[in-house]
Amino acid sequence: METASHPPPWWLAARSCNLPSGAFLQWPAFLFLSTCSLEALLSAASAGFLAVLLCLALRRLLLSRPTERCHDTINGNADAPLLDRAADPRPAVRVGARYIVALAASTILAAFYAVLLVLSTGGWEAAFLALQCAAHLAAALLVANERRSRDTRTHPLTLRLFWLTVPALTALVAATAVARVASGAAALPDDALSIAAFVLSLPLPVLAVSSATGIAVDAADNDQAADVARDDENVTPYAAASWLSRASWAWMNPLIQQGYRATLNISDVPALAPQHRPERMHELFVSHWSSSCSSGSGSGSGCASTLLRCFWPLVLANGALALLRLAVMYVGPTLIQSFVDFTAAPERRPLWEGVRLVLVLLAGKAAEALCSHQYNFQCQKLGMQIRGALITALYRKGLRLSCASRHKHGLGVIVNYMAVDAQQLSDMMLQMHNLWLMPLQVCAISDVHTREA
Repeated sequence: METASHPPPWWLAARSCNLPSGAFLQWPAFLFLSTCSLEALLSAASAGFLAVLLCLALRRLLLSRPTERCHDTINGNADAPLLDRAADPRPAVRVGARYIVALAASTILAAFYAVLLVLSTGGWEAAFLALQCAAHLAAALLVANERRSRDTRTHPLTLRLFWLTVPALTALVAATAVARVASGAAALPDDALSIAAFVLSLPLPVLAVSSATGIAVDAADNDQAADVARDDENVTPYAAASWLSRASWAWMNPLIQQGYRATLNISDVPALAPQHRPERMHELFVSHWSSSCSSGSGSGSGCASTLLRCFWPLVLANGALALLRLAVMYVGPTLIQSFVDFTAAPERRPLWEGVRLVLVLLAGKAAEALCSHQYNFQCQKLGMQIRGALITALYRKGLRLSCASRHKHGLGVIVNYMAVDAQQLSDMMLQMHNLWLMPLQVCAISDVHTREA
């Protein structure tokens, strides 16, 4: 007698947004794992991104004052010379791999959704694809404008938030598509297109976390930049590594090969990237500390809020990695019944079904290993940056203490702050996301046991 395979849950196979009666206890799964709700969240994120860009453009338009420029043009500027001198040639602009990847990823995603929009049948699907196409096209235009404006700093905050939110939601859509394929209830070609969209959006969260534009301006008379370049010759390859090198840890190969050939000395170990060094973290901490002090908050809450304002993009990125790791972690348990049904079937099953199950399990475990290692590394890097900022701030504060303050806060107390408390905050970054991940894990485990029962 053939063993019947368990059908997938209703929220995984349903395409409508109607919540059936008696299933209100499963609303978290419906909200984060159903196709309709995820498309609604993606549409809301894209619409919010476009709305913010429109408001910023209107604000910039209203704040500009063309009348003054026209007055200067007609009447002349008193400070301008009568004869224009030969203008110095503008320094050349060089674009790196980060700029090219950001522009290419946004453009490809916009073209991808544009093709799907042309092939769509209209209705809600067309509106969803139109919002995605418009949002990614706007992101590509923002990246292209950075080169024209010679912006060598970081991407705008709105763009980085969009690059963090949309790939996270796309990852959930791809995870549900993989789960439907594994359970035999695939909705083709929608599931294949969802997985393709997730693959195309993989560079975006990496670019959002690094936040560097990849644009450099050549200046021959920039002596300070030349001195910094000479001082940073032995900087870590992680600073200039591509997203693929960071994902595969290929940037560590030169140091590992050098250590394999000979014993490493302290001079062989590269220095931290300039944006990760304690002095840069201290400047970031102090720039956000002044506003918290002016609000009249206490020292404890002021320090916590300052750290949150400094490092909230990294905290959100680590949360997205933790959520993605949780999604792919349960690919194996959900495939157990499918493997049992395949091996216990009385008649011979097609070979491609077994190959499909093995490939899905292999892809899930590979994604789980990648997300786990990246999550641990990024959390430890965030903890290192917080520790560097706090130790530097505490040391500078200890040098400026008055006699009464030195009597209240002795040398042992200050050393305890720098050695123990800062390290505890650094170690907490690895366990912080377990507070909100635990309810999701309970829901996932209960669903797996319900399906196996």
